[in-house]
This record gives sequence, structure tokens and C-alpha cells, in this order.
Amino acid sequence: MKKVFIVEDDEALIELLTYTLKKAGYETFISRDGNTAVDMAIRYNPDIILMDWMLPKQSGLDAIRKIRRKARTYIPIIMLTARAQEEDKIDSLTTGADDYVTKPFSPKELLARIHAVLRCKKQNDNVLSFKDIRVDMDSHTVKKANKTIELNNKEYLLLLHFLKHPKFTFTREQLLDSIWGMNLNVEIRTVDVHIARLRKTLGSNIIRTIWSVGYTLDTPS
Repeated sequence: MKKVFIVEDDEALIELLTYTLKKAGYETFISRDGNTAVDMAIRYNPDIILMDWMLPKQSGLDAIRKIRRKARTYIPIIMLTARAQEEDKIDSLTTGADDYVTKPFSPKELLARIHAVLRCKKQNDNVLSFKDIRVDMDSHTVKKANKTIELNNKEYLLLLHFLKHPKFTFTREQLLDSIWGMNLNVEIRTVDVHIARLRKTLGSNIIRTIWSVGYTLDTPS
């Protein structure tokens, strides 16, 4: 039975989600704040997370950042929120959410979204690839042209971030926030240093600079 982790502080919505998901054959468990959500996601490794944006203690967006950095395997996340602006959707997806559902929503639509995200995860089988680069997220191994490549932790997380969002352009600030979090002692130049290391290891044409914007996983057109 697939496990759905509900991260939500609205009791009425928790009741609706629990009823809908159990009726559809899912097992559910719940967190009502962002801090507990991160710890429970790491401990119980659910099949998918339904994450509210506005949560006590820390936002759903911050919780996603931490889950993406700490989780042993890739956990699909659907953001559930009343925030419907385009920039909110972009922030959610670039931070690490796999889908974005605005409130109010129909139970049928949500179930369809869950099925689609889980189907995509099954097809990917926790392996991400781009050209001749292949990353197995279960074993944390990186291969280029079938040769194992050694990366440090931040290089690995940075590569994963690009692989999960191919052809999306990230600013240095977005990358710093997603990979290093709210560490005020880390300079923005750190991003450039790690990009340079990845290029040296994986090939100079893998990560492209978009001048005056940032970086993207792509090759020049």
C-alpha cells in the first residue's frame, strides 16, 4: 500500500484528504507543522508528500528545501496551496515540488495528480540522466559514460537539482538557497566555484551560463 504523507494544519482539509486517500487505497500519516514534516519525511520515507505552503514553524517551501537536501531517496512532493500567482508556482516547482495544486480543488483532480506523479516516479525508478550522465539516487552514485564519478556532497546535490529541472535557468541566489539553505556564512561566489568543479568533472558543455541570469543544465544551441 502506497504511503501518502499529509503536511497540513487545516483540520477540515486533513479530514477530507484522509478520507479521500484511504478510500482510494492509500495509507496516510500527518504532520501539522513544517519542522516535524522534515523529520517525519526523512524517518518514514513516504511514497509521496502533499505539502501545504503556509505552515506553523516553517513554510512548506522551506520544508521542501530541507527534504530535498536530506532525504536518502527522491520523494515526490505535490504542493497544496491557496497561492495561485504564477511566481508562486514557479518558486514552488524550482524549489523542488513535482506538481502544484491550488485550493480549492476537487478530490478527483488531486487523485489524478497523485497517480500521475507516482507513475512518473515508477518510470524513472529513482534514476536521473542527461546525455551520458546517470545518477542513481538510491545508491548516490554518479556515472559518466558508464564510469563512476566522485562528487562531494554539495556537488552531488547541485547536479541533482539541475537534473530534476532540465533546461530551467536558476539564478545564483536560487541555487544558493536550494543547496546551502539559509546559511548566511556562505558567499554567492560559492555557487560559481561548485559549477566550475562540476564542469571540470562532467564536461564544460553540461552546465551553461545564461548571462545576467544564472545557470541551466543544457548545451549551447
